[in-house]
Amino acid sequence: MATKNYTTEWLVLQVKDVKAYVINIWDRNDVLADVTMGAIRAAVNGLTYAELVAQPPEPQVLDAVRREVNQFGFKLHKITFSDLGRVKSLRLIQHAADKLDN
Repeated sequence: MATKNYTTEWLVLQVKDVKAYVINIWDRNDVLADVTMGAIRAAVNGLTYAELVAQPPEPQVLDAVRREVNQFGFKLHKITFSDLGRVKSLRLIQHAADKLDN
């Protein structure tokens, strides 16, 4: 059976095991987003902005995501970081969140 690469603006993937792809996951986009965001967080945690710009961690993220999504029947060929920018972080959940009135 011929396989087809699926391309989005930030990744290229290929279905390699149709049964696992159809049965083991409910929503491909959610799985990819969750796994990829976790890998990005692990790769960038503790790095400075200058370090990220000088050497974006795309290869490390790609390796981590490949290992994780293999069980779901697809293979990643490429991940691209669309941009790196300084942004303000708004944290809605704090350490004292359990003390808030609902």
